[in-house]
Amino acid sequence: MQIYGLCCVIENKETPIPLQNVVIEANIVDMITEVTISQTYKNVEKDPIEARYKFPIHEAAAVCGFEADIDGQRKVKGVVKEAKKAAQEYTEAIEKGHGAYLLESESADVFQCSIGNITSGQTIVVKITYVSELKHDSETEKIRFVLPTHIVPRYGSSTSTSTSSSNDGKILEPDAVLYSKEANFYLDLTVTCRMTSIIQSIESPSHKISTEMNIDENPKISKITLADQITYLEKDFILVVKSKDLDQPR
Repeated sequence: MQIYGLCCVIENKETPIPLQNVVIEANIVDMITEVTISQTYKNVEKDPIEARYKFPIHEAAAVCGFEADIDGQRKVKGVVKEAKKAAQEYTEAIEKGHGAYLLESESADVFQCSIGNITSGQTIVVKITYVSELKHDSETEKIRFVLPTHIVPRYGSSTSTSTSSSNDGKILEPDAVLYSKEANFYLDLTVTCRMTSIIQSIESPSHKISTEMNIDENPKISKITLADQITYLEKDFILVVKSKDLDQPR
């Protein structure tokens, strides 16, 4: 069973690389959300390593941005390519000793990123952005935002060795994943709601939250953060927002 998080192979053993920081920023505008996840980590090994990172996103989400910042001096942005061509170019770059980054869809709601060569002492910040349409209950006039941050059977029971056509040409192999328990940071999560109508209520059935309403004296804008200092969400973070006329044409 693979570790969920950053890892590399050292002496034929998969070794976790503790993250140094994780920041999640979500923007909700009526029934659409944009989520940006930033992960910071550092190669503390003496030699270069080839690392990968595996993470879940909502099954209906579409990744629209990927970039990696290396030591604040060089930035790499992702470009969408056909799977076989992307895998070939990644392999060629690694063989030449160049830094390379490969983001692949393992399943409908799990993505994994191969970071490539990381030299000793380098700090890398990986930023992934995705958009998704939120679930809406027209009777209660509420929308439901879900942030899956822990792999459970629904979010990554991918131990199957099936080789479907959707995985043809990919480098990273699907497998079951868990969180790495090693971490020296607190999760930084901020959700900003900007609604067309006045926000009537905000609640989370999953976690304790701190809610700031009437941002800039605007009753249609609010900001939500976690009330507790935690390293990982042990279950999905769920936010329920009530606002009128969410399903009306804009």
